[in-house]
Amino acid sequence: MKLIICEKPSVSRTIAQVVGANSSKDGYIEGNGYIVSWCIGHLLGLVNADAYNPAYKKWTKESLPIIPEEFKYESNIKTKKQLKTVISLIKNKEVSEIINATDAAREGELIFRLVYNHSKSKKPVKRLWISSLERNSILSGLATMKDQSFYDKLYQSALARQQADWLVGINGTRIFSLLYNGTLNIGRVMTPTLNMVVERHLAIQNFVSEPFYNVVLQLVSGTNQLTAKSERMTSKEETDALTQQVNQIKIAIVSKVESKQKSMRPPELYDLTSLQREANRLFGFTAQQTLNLAQNLYEKKLLTYPRTDSKYITTDMAKPTSQLAETMLGKLRFLTKVADQVDISHISNIVNNKKVSDHHAIIPTQTMFSADLKSLPKSELDLLSLVSARLMAAISTRQIYRETKIEFEVPGVEPKFTANGKVVLEPGFTLIEKCYRESLKLTKDSQKVDVDLPALKKGQQLSAEASTAEGFTSPPKPYTEDTLLLSMEKASVDVIEEEESTKLKTQLGTPATRAAIIEKLIKTGYMLRSKKLILPTDNGINLIKVVPGNIKTPALTAEWEAQLSQIADGQQDFEIFLDNIKKFTQKLVQENQNPIAGFEKLFPRQVYKKSKKR
Repeated sequence: MKLIICEKPSVSRTIAQVVGANSSKDGYIEGNGYIVSWCIGHLLGLVNADAYNPAYKKWTKESLPIIPEEFKYESNIKTKKQLKTVISLIKNKEVSEIINATDAAREGELIFRLVYNHSKSKKPVKRLWISSLERNSILSGLATMKDQSFYDKLYQSALARQQADWLVGINGTRIFSLLYNGTLNIGRVMTPTLNMVVERHLAIQNFVSEPFYNVVLQLVSGTNQLTAKSERMTSKEETDALTQQVNQIKIAIVSKVESKQKSMRPPELYDLTSLQREANRLFGFTAQQTLNLAQNLYEKKLLTYPRTDSKYITTDMAKPTSQLAETMLGKLRFLTKVADQVDISHISNIVNNKKVSDHHAIIPTQTMFSADLKSLPKSELDLLSLVSARLMAAISTRQIYRETKIEFEVPGVEPKFTANGKVVLEPGFTLIEKCYRESLKLTKDSQKVDVDLPALKKGQQLSAEASTAEGFTSPPKPYTEDTLLLSMEKASVDVIEEEESTKLKTQLGTPATRAAIIEKLIKTGYMLRSKKLILPTDNGINLIKVVPGNIKTPALTAEWEAQLSQIADGQQDFEIFLDNIKKFTQKLVQENQNPIAGFEKLFPRQVYKKSKKR
């Protein structure tokens, strides 16, 4: 008898169906030589501090730091019955082999290992590692399982993350709550994330807009008309004087013409973070909503595994993915009218074995063609269509465009004037994106209108009329869930508008955890949503004012996250990492024994008074 342990009942039912287990019991499914059960609700978790010492029930500075010699675990009260069921199944004498089928990721590995270790079983364990719940994927995964020991480093990485979060969270929360007489929640990833939002908010508040000026030329030569302008100037008087000077001369001469044909490559496939960002931009979904929707579609066998940081597929997936796209081309309504203009033969765009980590990019599955898509909730259908459109765009052709730059000189005038133009010659993948956005009635998201400059030659003379244009410098933009996710992904870079093409290794959290971090900050009252904006609350701003730099800097936490990845890759030692976290925790407590001056003004008076009576 083989025991398969999954993470969720829905996944268990799917796998049970594939292996022929069809007899439902209390907490498991049995049949055809298999038992399939689940670990829903994180059956085991770290104990509270007072479980190590009853004295820790009272929060005192003298008791800190709390650093257990050995971490202890306890059952989740809500799922205690299921834990008992899973443990009894593991110990069942008829079970000769156990298959770990929890989510194929770091946290899934931790969920199974804690339960298995708790059972004290020595039975052999195989690991089912799949990216789709389609029948063929499950059967292929069962046929190619590796021994559990192959994933020991991944387990150590998950364990290190969990214990590091406990150490920093418990000790940080207690010391700062004691210092400032009210509960202040501190988190290894949560606090640096809040800090980014607070810093952006303060930068906007403190921003002083300054005027700037350009001289704008309206140029005419026969039937040719175009506009050129100078570089920015800070003095209105100087700009007005230059405008007047040009209007006395009234001519401009072409001094330089540059025209180049360029191309823009198609986008990459979605990983979880990029999918969350795009869904936030287009539909207003929160990161957590997108994760939930993607998980639902995964469990309905319509999407591949969503908790991935990869934007490519592997070589062996090239042919079936190409066939999938060909079928989709004839079925996606928004492409019906342009299907004959679309070339989706460039599957090599998305194939890169070296850039696929634990799981490949998020793509639709073949099941979508046999499923009743009309029965899906609109939000799920929107997300599925978004992933489908991205696959089609990603394997399409490049956009080809011509970029033109013309410089003008006005005789006797110092600065040069520039006109820039861009004309799309072949839309390539942007045709798919345009059709998709039009199907959503997103006219504001359409491509910029072409600016086609007339064919001018060096030395050609045009009549010129000048005017002064005034503008103002703009503050940074407030965070949306889209841009906050990007800044968490690239923690050492404060990205405001455009996404960089290279992926930095420094990150806050993982694709699977960032949504939960944002939700926790909102739930604890440190941040709030205002339409699409993510803003700090007064409590959030005040928390950042009293927390020292070493606990709120994104760089440190991003470095820790990189080390956790290195543990999983066997490049970092688990014990060394955790020892460094313990030293950091000790230092955090030692260096924060006194509150900052005037802290009473930062927090509500009633909280301060109430806390002093303790």
